[in-house]
Amino acid sequence: MTPSDIAISLAALLAAFGVGSVFGGSPVAWLLAALLFAAMAIVMVQTKMRAVVAVPVLAGGFVGALAGTATVQAMCLPGTCATIANTAGIVTGIGGIVGVGLVVALTVRSFDEYRTAIATGKPPPTVGCETDERP
Repeated sequence: MTPSDIAISLAALLAAFGVGSVFGGSPVAWLLAALLFAAMAIVMVQTKMRAVVAVPVLAGGFVGALAGTATVQAMCLPGTCATIANTAGIVTGIGGIVGVGLVVALTVRSFDEYRTAIATGKPPPTVGCETDERP
């Protein structure tokens, strides 16, 4: 097991802990959160995803779920909107995963392009990914 695999597993464990507590702390919530984030960690490790990509994506899912649940709970009377709060948490958690995933993927891609250009002796890419090559 590589350090990257360990980092991904720990991030998934912490995200599952956080999401389980966000959704009321019931045993069912803990179990579902643990299963979801364990499955995500297994997929991330099996596809050899870098920890620099996986950890922010897991954190984005946790923060998204927290934000959605807290927003609905702030608008409702205590104990009246549990289903709506959980649904909002799931939807915003998925949105957080997708949004952070896109930003991280594009950032890592731009860093990789920069490193490749420097390694081959070419000037680094400029704004807008223009090239000097003409058709």
